[in-house]
Amino acid sequence: MTHSIHLFQGFRIIQTRMMLLAILHGLLPNPKLKSILEGCTDLTHLWGNTLHSHNQFSRPFFQPQSVYIRFTHIVNLQPKFYLGSAMHSTLDREYSRSRKYLQLRHERLVQAELALRYWQEHDNLYVWAPIPVYTNRADFRSLEMALIQEWQPKLNFPFICQFFHPKRGILKKPLLNTNAQFGLATLWRRSRHKFTPQIVRQILTSSRFQNRLELWTIIHALGSNTKARFEQMKMLRSNDGGLTLSYALRRLANNTQEPFRTLSLNAIDSTIKWWRGKPAPRASALRAPWSLSPNLPLQLKNFLRTWHHKMLDYQVPCHTPSFKTVFIKHAAVLDQLCNHKQAIADWSTSNPPICCCKVWTTYKSAALNPTDDHWVLSGSLLHSLLPPALAVIAEGSLSNKVFPSKKEYLTQLRSGLQSWTKRNGLPSMPTSSISELGHHLWSEHTQHITNHITKSSITQLQSTFEGAVFRCEDKQSSSLRIYCPCLYYQSIENTFQDPSIFETLQVDPTATVTSPATSLQKKHGKAYPWAVGAGRQLPAGYILAKRKKEFRSGRPIISFVESPFRPMLNILARLIVQLIPVACPNHFATGDVYTLLSILKSAPVDADLILVNQGLAGFFTSIDQDRFVGSWFMLLDFLRPTMNVSDDEVFSVYPGKSNNPGDIIKGRTFRRLNVARKTIIKDVPDLIKSKHADFRSWPKVHPSMPWKPNGKPSFPGIMLDGGIRQ
Repeated sequence: MTHSIHLFQGFRIIQTRMMLLAILHGLLPNPKLKSILEGCTDLTHLWGNTLHSHNQFSRPFFQPQSVYIRFTHIVNLQPKFYLGSAMHSTLDREYSRSRKYLQLRHERLVQAELALRYWQEHDNLYVWAPIPVYTNRADFRSLEMALIQEWQPKLNFPFICQFFHPKRGILKKPLLNTNAQFGLATLWRRSRHKFTPQIVRQILTSSRFQNRLELWTIIHALGSNTKARFEQMKMLRSNDGGLTLSYALRRLANNTQEPFRTLSLNAIDSTIKWWRGKPAPRASALRAPWSLSPNLPLQLKNFLRTWHHKMLDYQVPCHTPSFKTVFIKHAAVLDQLCNHKQAIADWSTSNPPICCCKVWTTYKSAALNPTDDHWVLSGSLLHSLLPPALAVIAEGSLSNKVFPSKKEYLTQLRSGLQSWTKRNGLPSMPTSSISELGHHLWSEHTQHITNHITKSSITQLQSTFEGAVFRCEDKQSSSLRIYCPCLYYQSIENTFQDPSIFETLQVDPTATVTSPATSLQKKHGKAYPWAVGAGRQLPAGYILAKRKKEFRSGRPIISFVESPFRPMLNILARLIVQLIPVACPNHFATGDVYTLLSILKSAPVDADLILVNQGLAGFFTSIDQDRFVGSWFMLLDFLRPTMNVSDDEVFSVYPGKSNNPGDIIKGRTFRRLNVARKTIIKDVPDLIKSKHADFRSWPKVHPSMPWKPNGKPSFPGIMLDGGIRQ
């Protein structure tokens, strides 16, 4: 083992010498990297060709408490250099990094920095070579952070987050992806000077850099669990410290990596609280409603800057607010116009549907079923029958956005400005100033409205077809359909009253909700306290009417949004969806139909082919729970060759929207990862069997009776059975 380490060290030293010569004497080297290498590293014996000169050049590589730089001779990669520190020696750190690199190559579950994952993803770890910058420095950790702040190397945290986001790993994906989120305004301002070896040396010996180094020394001490932490906290609470120093330290410490970040921020925040200072704000952009006012971002930015200049005396030191604007999305036509839920609620209170077709005679040419007693009007066919302001809504997409009313616009603008001042640590704005800005922007907005969709035009369309049900149809989710209430009511009855599919429960709906929620909390509350959410309603059932069935029935849709067990259903669904690709690499037929036909043509005539229609998984009402549980055990059998799936194993799933297959972590213990929900394998069958498939509907014949599908399906079980049986 010792001989292999010596061979590794010798190779790295020779590689460093060759790369240095290539950069110093090559064509078009990066001026910043070249100036740093010439101005900060010891190149005295670089050009020597004797063994003595080689030993002299190699000596800093074996000295302890060093700060080093990793660089490459490839021209287009030279801006991406890396700064690091080592307690023992630079080559010792290189060897430990190579071992961690091998673990990543073999897809081991390890905690590694983003730079190492970058090298692993591009398979170029050894394209970068190390060279010491400083050695025998007791403050080598703090010196590393000070140099990172000064030179801003692209492969160091947090700057690597601007262009690299790993798809796999247990490190939480940072939210830092813009300059505004880095806070580059003051403490992290990018250097604008010309890089030369002389200037680099002058900067590192200047009083400014030494003061910055002292700040990082304090942060490093606060991020440790030693006596130095206590001494630095005592200093900050004395006359030598103070609020201004605490705020500056917090601004710096917020851009360090764990575990130093959490420990140092806790110490600094407690010090700010001890001084009775204002909590350090986080620069947040203004969230404002969009309008047609010309130069709207510039107007809002100038308004924010004007208020900031007036309140400079009240600003938290070293925490400049953000003047960027994020425009919030307006409601879609689907949210403002479609009233099927309200119609069902009205019918459940014994208000019978009333036919509207007699007053629609002028629109009969737009009906999709003109020969029937009750019509369905197509929005696209109403284009020539309506005024231009209403035709835009009828023929457009239901996903189009609707400009709010003046009252809603002013409310959103006022709420956004008040939230901006609070988040950025500034005093609140006067209501009169906000109202004046809002009326000015609204007056400009109204001057530029032509055939845009507004709240008033939505109201006008509803009054034109008063009493109608506005909805889409099955497989036409963005196209408007105007239903006669009698036809829509008939479609609901025919869908949910089919005795071969649904069964009516003669029980109190309230008891149907509270009883399962109580039993679930009692059974799984201790192991899974997050499983039972705040929702206390039965899953709602509604339909999408089908044209091929003449709109007399539809596709039943069950919404679990307010279901008590929804958090667990969400986690189980994400778990299964992400495990199926691992168990069955050829899941959910990839490619288009032509690819599938070419595969079938090339298959032998006597081949044992099994053709599965994935659409059959939609007929979930006839699948019982035993089949779901059997599919789960089948999934575990497929996973067994690649991982341990014993009963005590744990799957952790990140419940956010941006999760990916790398966010599923398997381990024997509950580790603190970037995932928030853990599920033990032996509990999954029991969770799938939990009673949470009842749903509610309000047909007139049974106004208060909940309904359930025959077979009691589980939401994640549908995907499990449809995917694994392929």
